[in-house]
Amino acid sequence: MAGPDDQRELMGARFCTLALVLAPVLVLGSASDALAQNHTPDSYAEWILKQSNDIQDAYFRGSKDQAMAAADALNAEVDKYADFMGDHKGFWLPDLLVARLATDRGDYKHAADVAAPMVTALDTPAEHGGAMRVEALLLLGQALYFTDDYTAAEPVLRSFVTLGQEPGTQVDPEDVTEAAYLLAQAATRAFAPDAAQIRRDVLDGFTERPGGHDGLYLRLWLLDFQARRTGATDDAQLLADARHVAAFMETSDEGDMAEYQLLYGMLGRIFADNADFDRAVPLLQARMDYMRAQAPGTPEYFWAAQNLAGIRNLQGDFPAAISTAQAALGEMDALPNGQGDDFAPVRSTLEQVIWVAADQMGEALIAQEALERAYVAVRQTRSANNPAAQELATKMDKALVDPARFVYAAELGLDRPGEIFVTADGDDVVSAVLAGRYALISQVLDRAEAKGELPTAMAALNRAYIAALLGDVGEGQAQLARVRAALADGQHEGVEADPWQPDFAEALLMLFARIYDPDLALAPLARLEARDDLPEIIQANVRMLRATQSFYGHDMSAARKVYLDNADADFARVTTEPWGVILGLGLLNLALELDDLDRARAFVDSYSKQLEATPDRALALVSTQMFALNADPDAMLTERGFQTMAFHLRSLASMLPEEHQWSVAARFAYASALARRGDRIEAAELTRAALESYRRSPWHQEGTAAFLSVSYGWLVWGNGNPELAQSIIAQAYASRDPATWGPLYWAEVCFAQAFVRSYQGRLDEARSVIEEALGETAMMARLTPANATRLHTQHADILAQMGLSDLAADAYDRAVAVLPYPEYQGGQTMAETLRKRAVFFHDQAQPQAAYLDMAESNALWFDRYDRYASSGADVARQPAEDRLRAVDEAVFGWVLSQSLAEVQPQQE
Repeated sequence: MAGPDDQRELMGARFCTLALVLAPVLVLGSASDALAQNHTPDSYAEWILKQSNDIQDAYFRGSKDQAMAAADALNAEVDKYADFMGDHKGFWLPDLLVARLATDRGDYKHAADVAAPMVTALDTPAEHGGAMRVEALLLLGQALYFTDDYTAAEPVLRSFVTLGQEPGTQVDPEDVTEAAYLLAQAATRAFAPDAAQIRRDVLDGFTERPGGHDGLYLRLWLLDFQARRTGATDDAQLLADARHVAAFMETSDEGDMAEYQLLYGMLGRIFADNADFDRAVPLLQARMDYMRAQAPGTPEYFWAAQNLAGIRNLQGDFPAAISTAQAALGEMDALPNGQGDDFAPVRSTLEQVIWVAADQMGEALIAQEALERAYVAVRQTRSANNPAAQELATKMDKALVDPARFVYAAELGLDRPGEIFVTADGDDVVSAVLAGRYALISQVLDRAEAKGELPTAMAALNRAYIAALLGDVGEGQAQLARVRAALADGQHEGVEADPWQPDFAEALLMLFARIYDPDLALAPLARLEARDDLPEIIQANVRMLRATQSFYGHDMSAARKVYLDNADADFARVTTEPWGVILGLGLLNLALELDDLDRARAFVDSYSKQLEATPDRALALVSTQMFALNADPDAMLTERGFQTMAFHLRSLASMLPEEHQWSVAARFAYASALARRGDRIEAAELTRAALESYRRSPWHQEGTAAFLSVSYGWLVWGNGNPELAQSIIAQAYASRDPATWGPLYWAEVCFAQAFVRSYQGRLDEARSVIEEALGETAMMARLTPANATRLHTQHADILAQMGLSDLAADAYDRAVAVLPYPEYQGGQTMAETLRKRAVFFHDQAQPQAAYLDMAESNALWFDRYDRYASSGADVARQPAEDRLRAVDEAVFGWVLSQSLAEVQPQQE
């Protein structure tokens, strides 16, 4: 989205003089090249400053490699004297120099590695807004942005922009402008919920800001147009904004620069979409002329050609559209790599231009063949369930498909006669989704409705079922509104006069594939429960949905009662028929969430075998096993479990949209498993991708997004960058909202922030964070025992670090008491809690209590693995953790034995 020269324009000329940052403290003469111990901290800082300036001068005189090496060497040398320098900010001068030079060289990872510790270390009352920290914060934000880590860059850049608005901070206004620009880019690319508002705020008066030149202003508009044109809602303001930008470019000295030609193409498309051809054609032709001169034979060149071909269709000049598109395709075919993946998207779009034109000219067979070629090009790089592929598939004319010609005919169900039976109960529609073919069934409905073969209420109701299973809340609500409007208008064909199906579809939409707002399911559930005409399998599903609503509505006792009162009978009603599968998946989720693990494990084993023997249940089978792998605390102990998850993850990617909540959960669970195995780098990338996918849906919850963000932060921490992780966690904590967040996500964010403050040595602040959380009695009452125990344990840890031993002991006892029994969730929560209390008792010179807790903790820990190992499973152990636990128990046992040996028997 950003222009190619962002880095040069943003950073090319602004390098502060290092002497400025230490001017207030350097009053001594220059030091000789001596070791630090010959100096005071002030005089050593002056010597560091001189070396740094000399290195920087050499760098900009052209000795870049030598200067960079010298800067790294100086940094390593000064690091040896950290204790000597104490909290003197001169200690960080070499880090600032390295970050600065590394950024200039494009070595952003190196820059981030040295800038992040500075940002945290100098976050003190005296230096929070000081020049050194300010520059380090900006360099860190730049480095993360230019390594495409937008999820991490976003909170850092937010912090810098906020800092620039605080009084008394040493922030260059031009730097604030730059950071605001990068923040708009990063927030948009990371799918931040307020990205649109950030863009508008930055655009407002941008050219009046220091450093807000026309080039960056136009790039911001390009970013904004791109984001808005890919949105799902109409934007009445888009055309007016495009006209404003076009007028601005006519008067701007930079508006005709070559790098803004991409914006000409964007404006041309907007004007063309709104039939403003007098504006559109000259812009698109200018873009084409530039690409022909500067980059012929590239994908960008062919996109420019496609724009011109497409506008001919909009103008009604269909022969010109076909000839322009065919000429471009001919040029592409003549290239050695013209059939490659890089050209597949534009090839597909050019074929679509031909399809539209031929269809308008009445050339049905030419149109169909072009559409098929467009589909083949899309499938070259995307799955059948990708929206781009689905959109094309819905346009296929079944009567014109030749299976011998079209290789994807079978995939789309176009190679066989007959159609599915669309009924009010939705059996065939649900069955197709459970087979992983939601794209196919959507196309069938599109074709049938377009031909007038389906009544509106019937078609919309079945579309609502699909939306419910895909978690597309907006689409589902729209289709249910169509159903009810049609019924109110007397259109009852295929649907009863007072049908239960719309309410059932609505409850399913709010509670099954995506949890958005559980309270929206209350009304349809109440109406369903008041009926006496529901089929038995639907009654069981309604009970399952009621328990699900109570669980996600945080009424655990109600959820547990509904589930346990009916579990035996309703599990027995599960079949491999469509609504039997929905029932089974819903009950399995409840069993796992409510810790009914024995029943859940037995069900997964037996039901998987049934699904394997049933045709067209691929998604159902994968989802059954993935639910267990995601939620069963013991599921990932074996190598088989880990490999099964990896296999199913790939399967889900082909059967569900990327932003589907099940797909996001599966990727996150797999990332967590990778992290436990020590592969934190890949785990971090997967978690970041899961977060961005989850945010991409407009129906996401901010609490869940914050939880994923914190999870990403933990992995960044584990990969050796605790300072950056702290920025990510702080941003998530600042957005917490007990009124709307789920308790698990709220608890994790509070836990993370308290840990950060504890790690930073700010124990009073850590205690305040955790006690504020514990004081949220309504939220605490909604937490699962595992999450509540975690908060109480952290409270105890903080009190112990503060030396408040009596309070800490009480807090540890509360943490243990919260768990209903030692083996709860496989025993892992109790094992960890007892271990922490054992360490506390050891530090308090209570050897017997320490040993007993550690021994019980290890018994729970090792028993989990031994159960599987004894059955012959290939157990995926954690060797390092096993060794540490064995050592702790041995040490605590030895200390206990020594204390007993000191007690001499009394002489009679």
